[in-house]
Order: sequence, then C-alpha cells, then structure tokens
Amino acid sequence: VQWWISEMEKRSNAAIKIRAYWAGALVGGKDIPVGVAKGYPELGSNVYVYDTSFVRALSLFDLPISKTSTCAIRAFNDMVRNNDIMKAELKKRKMVALSVFGHLGTTYTLTAKDITGPADLKGLKIRAPGGLRARILQTLGAEVVTMGAADTYPALQRGTVNGVTSSLKDIDEWKWADFGKFIWPLGIPLGPPLVYVINEDVWNTVPAGTQKMMLDVGQEFTERQIKDYEGSLVAIGARLKAKGIVMKGEIPSITTIARAESEKAVTSWEADVTKAGIPGKALLDAYRQALKKYE
Repeated sequence: VQWWISEMEKRSNAAIKIRAYWAGALVGGKDIPVGVAKGYPELGSNVYVYDTSFVRALSLFDLPISKTSTCAIRAFNDMVRNNDIMKAELKKRKMVALSVFGHLGTTYTLTAKDITGPADLKGLKIRAPGGLRARILQTLGAEVVTMGAADTYPALQRGTVNGVTSSLKDIDEWKWADFGKFIWPLGIPLGPPLVYVINEDVWNTVPAGTQKMMLDVGQEFTERQIKDYEGSLVAIGARLKAKGIVMKGEIPSITTIARAESEKAVTSWEADVTKAGIPGKALLDAYRQALKKYE
C-alpha cells in the first residue's frame, strides 16, 4: 500500500498528500466503508464481506466462480472501475473505486487441533471475515466469529477463537501462526477481499488529469500485488514450516461440503440481489465475461 500512496504523491508532483493510518486508528475496520461514505476517512479499504448489506453488489466477488484467484483479482479490479452497474452501486454510497487488493491461491484455515473431517470442527470457534467462507465453516459445524484482521491476533492470544480462515500470506504476516499447528485447505479458492475507495465528493475536487493518474497507478498497484504475492509464496511456506506448522493436503469430506455450499451461494446470490433491486443476472454475466478476459 505504501508504494501505491508514494507513487500517487510522486506523479502528482506532491499536489496529492495521503496520510496512511494503521487499521483501527481512525475507525474500526468494519466501519471504514461507512466512514468513507461520510468523508472520514476520505479514502479507505472496503472489506465488503464484513457487511455485505452496505454495498450489496460487491458480494458478487465472494462467489468462487473463477478458475484461478489471479483471474478473480483482475476481473474484480475491472468490474469496480468499469462496469456501469457496479459503479452505480458504489455511487449510492458516495464511493469511487481506485484499486483492489487480492489474495492468491486457496482459502486456508489455521487451527491448533488436527482436522481430518467435519466432526473435528464441532465446537471450535473459527475467525472468519464473513461471507461464503463463514457459511461453509458453519455448515461444517464450527462456531464462526467474525472480526477484522487487526482484532484477530489478540483474540487468538486470549483464546476467544481457536483458529482462523484466510490466505497463507495473512496467516504469516499477521503472525496468527503463533497460535496454530495445522493449516488445511477449506476447499475453495480465495476471493479478492477488498476494494480501495475514495469519497465521491473528494474525488470530484480532483482535476481530471490527476484522476486518470490515480486510476492508472491503481491498475499498476493491482498487477504489482499479483507479482509480489506469487513471488512470496515459497518463502511464506518455508517460514510457516520453520515455525513447526504442518501443511495438510485436501480433506475430501470438507471439500465436498465447501463446493456444495458454493454452488448454492451462486444461485441464492442472484435471487437475493435481484430482490434488492440490483440486476443480479446482468452483474453475474458481466463478471463471468470479465473472468474469461483474464483466463
């Protein structure tokens, strides 16, 4: 993120000044979208699965319909910046999308307990950001606790949660592996978790040429993330193994349930957003077309 900020400042010849705050310093992670809509902070991350009702259309990107997470990140970035329906839904909340952040690969879960099937998850409290992955864990029998990333380490430390579902990168960088022994795949790919948005009123004060520069840098930022993430996975795996973490392979009984829940989620998503007055079929078709572009 610091590269993105520095690059915008540099290319604007210091006309733009952005001060970054650590998660929770201004508002809680779950409250950032509401804050941006009100203009405080002026720019921030919308982790849409924390509250899928705020910009309901964004929950489209929680659906695991892409062949790879790399395709999903690029299609996500394309849709929030260029799709008229998606832009209009963001506009209802006074937001303009600048860039996105995405994880690559499989959704993993870290636990202290060895998991061999759904029965082992009964009674375990697992942190999840929300959305489809939370529903899958609930179906598997876990008790899901939704919270932001910044709140997760102390929750693991206190024993408020017994595990966490996320990407390998987050598990490593947020030091959550300090409280686990086993990492196992949840059975579905990662969804791109957040979009960086700026308050619409603030955006409208920015000259057109500078707006274009900011969007161009946002595109570069997305590609830079993908490259950096791909290049870091081997080192992340090595660090986790050095901590004594056991990396488990696919657990068939869990994968079967995860995929069944995923199929139901796609069908129910279209019906739910259409009922809310959003053209769900058109959005879903547009997302599938965007995915094909990047496959």
